[in-house]
Amino acid sequence: ILLGLKTALDYLDEIIELLRRCKSPAEGKEKLCERFNIDDEQAQAIVEMRLGQLTNLEQIKIEEELAAIEEKIAELEAIISDDEHILAVVKDELNDIKAKYADERRTQIENVSGEVDIEDLIPNDESVFTLTRMGYLKRQSADTYQAQRKNGKGIKGLSRREEDVTKTVFSAKNHDHIMFFTTKGKVFRLKGWEIPEGSRQSKGTNAVNLLQLDENEKISVMMKVPALEEEKDYFLVFATRNGIIKRTELSLYKHIRKSGLIAINLDDDDELAWVTITTGNEEIFVATKHGLGIRFNESQARSIGRTARGVKAITLVGDDKVVGMCTVDPENENRPTILTVSENGIGRRTDISEFSIQARGGKGKINYKTEKYGKVAAVIPVTDEDDLILMSSGGIVIRIAAETIKTSGRTTRGVNLMKTNEGETVVSAVTVMKEEDEEESLPADEEI
Repeated sequence: ILLGLKTALDYLDEIIELLRRCKSPAEGKEKLCERFNIDDEQAQAIVEMRLGQLTNLEQIKIEEELAAIEEKIAELEAIISDDEHILAVVKDELNDIKAKYADERRTQIENVSGEVDIEDLIPNDESVFTLTRMGYLKRQSADTYQAQRKNGKGIKGLSRREEDVTKTVFSAKNHDHIMFFTTKGKVFRLKGWEIPEGSRQSKGTNAVNLLQLDENEKISVMMKVPALEEEKDYFLVFATRNGIIKRTELSLYKHIRKSGLIAINLDDDDELAWVTITTGNEEIFVATKHGLGIRFNESQARSIGRTARGVKAITLVGDDKVVGMCTVDPENENRPTILTVSENGIGRRTDISEFSIQARGGKGKINYKTEKYGKVAAVIPVTDEDDLILMSSGGIVIRIAAETIKTSGRTTRGVNLMKTNEGETVVSAVTVMKEEDEEESLPADEEI
């Protein structure tokens, strides 16, 4: 504004003559912008100038104010261009604060001791916990996701960066234990209330601010675990990218330090990718990138110690890698189906009964014909109550209702779930709680 007024003072007579020839203020503003290359806001300020501002004293005042601002701008630019200058300014400001408020602390900050535990002050309400692909954690009140009538539009549950996507979401009590397993085979545990609460649109807190993660270490799995007194009845089943599987009693992870605990020993070129809780009587399905899959009873992977490496789940050939592991209770009539998604965006749901039980460690059976339909990007268990989120290598994200994908045989191609651009592939597929966004979920194509 001051630059615009300065321009007006420099060309005062010409501007007065220009405005006198105009029929309206709008026309005057347009002419000023064209003649003096100024923006609409500056032109508006010139049009609204009072006659009193044309006096010599007012002109000097405008010039002095403009000079002071330009001097301040130069000073600030000098500060931000030099890291040492920035630190010096911060130091001076902190010393000023110290001098102004250097009295004794009037309150004491300490953990509650004695018979009262800090957890006793936290309501054990139901919350929804979210983990994103880029490692952001968030806790929200379950009331955020209020029940809605059928065909409702729902609400958006997460505001995230474009290249980020929801990886895990589940509900639990604030006093429940939440376990975090990392790509390097470590495990951490927090109480639900220790995960900061976020608003419906916030992206959450980065995991590195809550867990002592090493460099390049990421969270593979976040899960709710049963109450500690029930742990003796449960097992943890681990699976790695190189086809190693391990089964361990959950009770062995009862005492976890803040710095974490070794959950599984990994080979140098391997990483932990899947962890699930079982009752000891379930079946395990492991699938690979080259379209093979193997199903076996979990008892074939005997329970071993916490720091053990594990045993071979499937024999991999060449550069093949595991892309999915899930456990299924064969006696459960409402058991999930196995969804296979190819890198070309094609998907197919199959009942686990399509795969006969084999001995652990074999090469498995054909799960998907990759030479025709593309290599497998992900294999996950889904039910009709799930929503499916797919993400491409180009950062495109699509959300689909799982119930729109028909269940078909093991040898079928499946349906088109996501159209990928040339040179791009599907890189991940996850299930989340059913939630209709502002735009309805897209149905899959008809089965081919």
